[in-house]
Amino acid sequence: MANSVTNRGGIRYLGNNNPDGDHEVHDLKNEKAQCQIDKIIRNNHSVRFIPDTLSQAREEGFDPCEWCIGGGSR
Repeated sequence: MANSVTNRGGIRYLGNNNPDGDHEVHDLKNEKAQCQIDKIIRNNHSVRFIPDTLSQAREEGFDPCEWCIGGGSR
């Protein structure tokens, strides 16, 4: 289940829950400048997944970021 996030602490996979954009999941251990994680958090569009796994994020409808994970369909 996705929950709001206010910082990166202890999180591996962070979702962008922007209502006007793609629902992407980012891998913070492979973050790229194009991911714009700080902007996602600052705009309150960030969510974490429980459990903190890529499979959980995908199960919740989030697509992998092209830059930090690859293999996305958007």
